[in-house]
This record gives sequence, structure tokens and C-alpha cells, in this order.
Amino acid sequence: MNCNRRLEIRGERFDANAAFPITKEILSSFLEGIEEPKGEGEIVLEK
Repeated sequence: MNCNRRLEIRGERFDANAAFPITKEILSSFLEGIEEPKGEGEIVLEK
């Protein structure tokens, strides 16, 4: 299932797990704000 379809399905619900609508713009803004941890004591697992 792609991200757009998942957002459509979630947008049809209003319950504890989907208390407000998440648009593509809101999701993009959230994802752009995530920074890779550096020097925070993270543990790196390699394949």
C-alpha cells in the first residue's frame, strides 16, 4: 500500500488513532524535520 492510499484511508477515520486529518503537506513537513542522530549516543547496526 502506498503512502497516498494510506493517508486516504486514515483520513476517513476519526478515532483515538486518527484524531485529526493528516494531509500530504503535514506529513511532508514532519518528515523534512527529522534529522539523522549524530553524537547522541546512538547505536548503529550494520547489515
